[in-house]
Amino acid sequence: TNPEFETDWHDRILDLGISALKSGITSVLTVGSGRGEIFGAWKGLGVEQQGHNLGHMKQPDNPIWIKIRQYNSRMLVKLMEELESVPEGSGSMMDNTLIVYTSNNADSQHTSGKNWPVMLLGNCGGAFKTGCFTQLDGKRPINALYASILRTAGVECDRFNMSEQLAAKFDSGAGPLKEILA
Repeated sequence: TNPEFETDWHDRILDLGISALKSGITSVLTVGSGRGEIFGAWKGLGVEQQGHNLGHMKQPDNPIWIKIRQYNSRMLVKLMEELESVPEGSGSMMDNTLIVYTSNNADSQHTSGKNWPVMLLGNCGGAFKTGCFTQLDGKRPINALYASILRTAGVECDRFNMSEQLAAKFDSGAGPLKEILA
């Protein structure tokens, strides 16, 4: 098909990814629905502004951002419902999955990687705590989350993509985020 809007092809990419997960072709799916590229647009949602300019807009209570986040949330719910429908072990595929839903900007347009809002859905077969809100001290960057995910996958990793020099400046700890692991 020839999609009219970028949101149309995002919907199709999600469908393709769900099919690949359900059929066992892959166990990892990355959906870049944040439209983070500099000239991305949301015309399918009635948003005319380009991607980069959106990052510089006030976000709380902004009707444009509300539309975008509602769209992303609908995609997320679809993915979860599809994974929940697949029996796996004594539960479902969703029970053995970890979905990492996050912003492409963290706390500001030009971020240092701190204060990054992240939503973890599923618990990766019991590896992650569920049903809770965790707020860290502001000195554990997004890299620490990646180290935590790698640890649950069996990879010994105290830091992800961060030298000791950078860690001294931006990270108050090392290793996985104990606050989120079960």
